[in-house]
Amino acid sequence: MSLLMFTSFLEDFKGFTNYNHIFPKQIFQNIKQEYSRYQRWRQLEVVLNQNEACTSESQPHSSALTAPSSPGSSWMKKDQPTFTLRQVGIICERLLKDYEDKIREEYEQILNTKLEEQYESFVKFTHDQIMRRYGTRPTSSMPFFDIQKKLGIDLDRWLSIQSAEQPHRIPSRCHAFEKEWIECSHGIGGIRARKECKIEYEDLFECLLRQKTMKRLSAIVKQRNKLIKEGKYTPPPHHVGKEEEPRP
Repeated sequence: MSLLMFTSFLEDFKGFTNYNHIFPKQIFQNIKQEYSRYQRWRQLEVVLNQNEACTSESQPHSSALTAPSSPGSSWMKKDQPTFTLRQVGIICERLLKDYEDKIREEYEQILNTKLEEQYESFVKFTHDQIMRRYGTRPTSSMPFFDIQKKLGIDLDRWLSIQSAEQPHRIPSRCHAFEKEWIECSHGIGGIRARKECKIEYEDLFECLLRQKTMKRLSAIVKQRNKLIKEGKYTPPPHHVGKEEEPRP
């Protein structure tokens, strides 16, 4: 295949890039068809030149007929194949692969850009929602997670202090469950948190209920012992000597 033919074929090759994928066999078949068409065109051109020479020139000028044919023959000799069909197929296959790699890189770049834009918008939206919900509140009404983050205090220590100052709020034995509940439910709302943080909520609720029951039983036992000491209450015979205060 000549260099001129290969150049013209590369110009027509741009039309193949509209396909998603062209297999090497299809490339080879297209090149073979183009080469066969080119050979038929060359043969037709030679036949037409010979017919014109035979009809226009007489027998004495036969020597002149051979003279014009010499440039054509020399041109035929110069037009030697530069690439084989296999080489042209390999070149076209590489061109297609480079084109696919280029499209893939552009697609990945555009996809990464879109993902970064969506992530930034999501972070901004989340930050705006948190600031709108907690930014204007006083420190006393902020969630424990915000207090720990903004004031830099230890959440466990802060819970212990709050329990010591306000014993009726949260017992110290439930601080671990309370911490898990706060960290899980932070920023998503109470209704949604009861669904997504159901285990943490049930653990905290069970701990609080158990501590409340134990305190109530302890208060009942203390009141009963006080009444016994004052002589205002006499326990049944089967209860005498079996009083045990429940563990706090």
